[in-house]
Amino acid sequence: RVAPRIPSGETLESKAGGLQLIQAIAGLGPQAFLPHLKHSLPFALNALQEESEVVHKQAVAAVKTLIDEYGATAPHLLLPRMQEALFFEEEEPRARAMDLFFSFCEKISEGIKFGQD
Repeated sequence: RVAPRIPSGETLESKAGGLQLIQAIAGLGPQAFLPHLKHSLPFALNALQEESEVVHKQAVAAVKTLIDEYGATAPHLLLPRMQEALFFEEEEPRARAMDLFFSFCEKISEGIKFGQD
């Protein structure tokens, strides 16, 4: 079980690698990834607050992957934690979270629109 240990990465490189792993596992589909979502999403969102560009850029990519894969089909699993991220104390991480939240809302809108066609 690697996913629960990802947040405890001791170096910036291990945190960035953990975020890349989240992206890879998320693309394997719901059966492979949904059991890990409750640990992965908070880690990825919290990594938006890292000062290291390597880490926060990888965090943005990981959250985008989660939105693309699960935003339209399982928004209830993403919404609560994504809402919390909108209240990050620092301006830059909050702006990153806001951009991702906007992408999330667009994904939900696409899903609703697609369902009405």
